[in-house]
Amino acid sequence: MPILEITTMVGCPLVCKYCPQDKLNKNYPKSSKKFLSLDDFKVILEKLPQDTIINFCGFSEPFSNPNCLDLIKYAAQKKFQLFIYTTLQGASREAINYLCRLCDEGKIARFELHLPDGHNNMPGFKLTEEYLYGIKKVSKQNVVKFMTMSPDGVIHPKVYDYIKTSSLNSIMKKLPHGWRGIRRAGNLQQNKIDPYSLTNTINITKSVSCSYTPFYDQNVLMPNGDVALCCMDYSLKHIIGNLLVDSYSDLFKSKEFLRLMDENRSIGHSEYSLCKSCEKANCHLIGDDGFIVAKRAIEVNGRRTTRLSIALSKYKIPLFILDKVVDFSRAINRFKYRNKKHLTTKRLTNKESRRLDQNLLLRKNGLGKKILPDTEA
Repeated sequence: MPILEITTMVGCPLVCKYCPQDKLNKNYPKSSKKFLSLDDFKVILEKLPQDTIINFCGFSEPFSNPNCLDLIKYAAQKKFQLFIYTTLQGASREAINYLCRLCDEGKIARFELHLPDGHNNMPGFKLTEEYLYGIKKVSKQNVVKFMTMSPDGVIHPKVYDYIKTSSLNSIMKKLPHGWRGIRRAGNLQQNKIDPYSLTNTINITKSVSCSYTPFYDQNVLMPNGDVALCCMDYSLKHIIGNLLVDSYSDLFKSKEFLRLMDENRSIGHSEYSLCKSCEKANCHLIGDDGFIVAKRAIEVNGRRTTRLSIALSKYKIPLFILDKVVDFSRAINRFKYRNKKHLTTKRLTNKESRRLDQNLLLRKNGLGKKILPDTEA
């Protein structure tokens, strides 16, 4: 099933440390439009197969484009199935209510909310009343899942306090207690990132294919109509066409696409092919029974690649016990972090939390957006 990720704008203000925005900003044409317009979006949707999933995610926070709600409404109106990956940063009260309505109607098949973590990995995050209204509202939707860029599942302290004081227990139940970053097929600069939080470097010498889709049809739309190969291609290395000019089928007959297929079938590592450096690639090998098998380039869950697990590996501890030890250490780290007395960010008191709820109600009378004080991540 084809998926088209929608990059609604270039120059994401969240500047997440695990997101190679520097590569994107460097390689996106300076003369091209930075925001996807509704008119261009309408032209593009007319060219897509009806079973295409429209994924509002791409290479930036979708709601950084002021027209994002209009884009979502139009895609829903055209009866496309929707995926939403967002931080809700920049989403209005109207947008949040509309997303919840789409969830109730079954029009959003996947909805993942990226929460800010307690390690300043999302330095552009700003805590607003709209944001707190949003997480309280969407947490009630069964389809919504949560994630955060913390190896131990630690949430931004003010967001965590609001979750606890508002009794949003579903968020804590759904939030994974561990996370591992990926190198985005070599695009992520790791000089400011703990290497233990990342997957290993990949240099594949066998023939490869994509583990996500055998048809290479999970692509990324840019605001200027260009289509990048996939969600790893932050450097825009493989632009396979432009949907303002080309038909959808032309993308998979383009010179760039066909050359990439030749490289992926070849033996030996290729600097040209993004796929041969990708964590999600399948290597094609001869199995013990003589049949060709596809094997993932790297273990995906990352549970046994923490500092602790590496230190304990020399003792040949059974893997299921090692997993439990790692989980327990992460739980201890979460407890220590949430009970620190010297946190640089001031936590919400019960009084502040009640005031936020009151302000959210007052917004019905026309109050504007307010940014809370002391909101450093």
